[in-house]
Amino acid sequence: MTPTHRWMLALLLGSLLFPGAALAIDWDTADLDEDGYSKDEGDCADGNPEINPGMREVCDDEIDNDCDLAVDFDDPECTPCGACGTSSSGRAGAATAFLFALAVVALRRVRPQPPPIAID
Repeated sequence: MTPTHRWMLALLLGSLLFPGAALAIDWDTADLDEDGYSKDEGDCADGNPEINPGMREVCDDEIDNDCDLAVDFDDPECTPCGACGTSSSGRAGAATAFLFALAVVALRRVRPQPPPIAID
């Protein structure tokens, strides 16, 4: 039985045993899917424990997994350098990586060749 089903069963039994009790639940502070986050704490899908502010964005499922209002590749976690920690936007880290790669390629092309060995 999922956490959401347990809540629904508890509400049904509670409403049968104590009519009007279900109205006393504060739905914004209740953690319906038992993932540690309520609606007030930023849980955008409180019926699904796999979607909450503590999750990492899955970049190809068309779901906002971390509740930051950015889905898939609109989320900074899904950019090429999103999780590398080099800058807040990832742009400086990507530019640095590009320049480093360019320098490595340039150095490989201009590396002096050793002089030929003369055999007597």
